[in-house]
Amino acid sequence: MQRKIKKYKGGEPPKYVAFMCYSHHDSEFVLRHIRPEIERRLEVDMSRSEGLLCINDRDFRVGEPIEEAIVRSVLASSMIILIISEKFMDSQWCKFEMNIAWLEKKPILMILKERVLVRKLPYLLKNIYNKNTRLTWTGENRKNEFIENLYKSMLNKL
Repeated sequence: MQRKIKKYKGGEPPKYVAFMCYSHHDSEFVLRHIRPEIERRLEVDMSRSEGLLCINDRDFRVGEPIEEAIVRSVLASSMIILIISEKFMDSQWCKFEMNIAWLEKKPILMILKERVLVRKLPYLLKNIYNKNTRLTWTGENRKNEFIENLYKSMLNKL
């Protein structure tokens, strides 16, 4: 997989494989259900343990202006993973992160953490939703299938 990532940029691989974009209200979901298994798989495939997923609470520098941390981290990532929830749509930071990724033409993967009304999606998110397939969290009992699908989708975006 490292060879595939190097081809992505034509040189050194990006610092992060993916930037995780989610509302702080969804932190437990990301840290419990997504991060451990995806980082474990990336660690094995890439033979490294740092710079796999960019998680804001862990990877943003203390004291750095938030806008600068977001731009720096999105630019240093191969792709962005949006964790869509009602709280995501209420978050100005999530919208800012998504806009930066969109403007930088980063590959975007969309995960629906919960059912959302398409008509309530902000314009850009509705555009992404309507033009791309997405992954839906269906609960703990289908977690392995969910993680497998997400991981394969990530590899396809590299």
